[in-house]
Amino acid sequence: VWAAWHVLEPGEMKDGWHLRLLCAELEKVTQGTTKNLLLNLPPRHGKSLIVSVFWPVWEWISRPQEQYLCVSYDLSLTQDLARRARDLIKSDWFQSRWGRRFVLSDDQDAKGHYTNDKLGARISITVRGGATGKGGTRIIGDDLHNTKAIERDAEREGVIYWWGNVIKSRKNN
Repeated sequence: VWAAWHVLEPGEMKDGWHLRLLCAELEKVTQGTTKNLLLNLPPRHGKSLIVSVFWPVWEWISRPQEQYLCVSYDLSLTQDLARRARDLIKSDWFQSRWGRRFVLSDDQDAKGHYTNDKLGARISITVRGGATGKGGTRIIGDDLHNTKAIERDAEREGVIYWWGNVIKSRKNN
């Protein structure tokens, strides 16, 4: 995260204990000691960039076969995070270090769905939308609730039901 920050963000990265803790917890997921991880951070604290962009790219360095199903309430958000991860992978900085580990496929290189030559994939979907036939070895939910609608009980409960009953069945194992 610290070494690659400049590729995606202008200016110097502001270090913080929460960022180091976040990365340490994600490493536990990678190692298999943590099976499920729920993170709550205030807006603008780096959660989406670290969890949804840097972490999947970092995992692909040693585990290019991982398949990510990334979910948000808003398709443009999850597609933008996917695009940023793809931009990092295609960057000269990344390619000069790990470019031989895997190659992004030419025939599946859309903004919200791309694959690599080691059977890895990143698929972007929305809450309550388009999960049929899709899955992943990793499922990342980032901003599952629309902040404008979360106060409505039916909206909140609908998202919780969908996550617990639909998306759980999308995990590859």
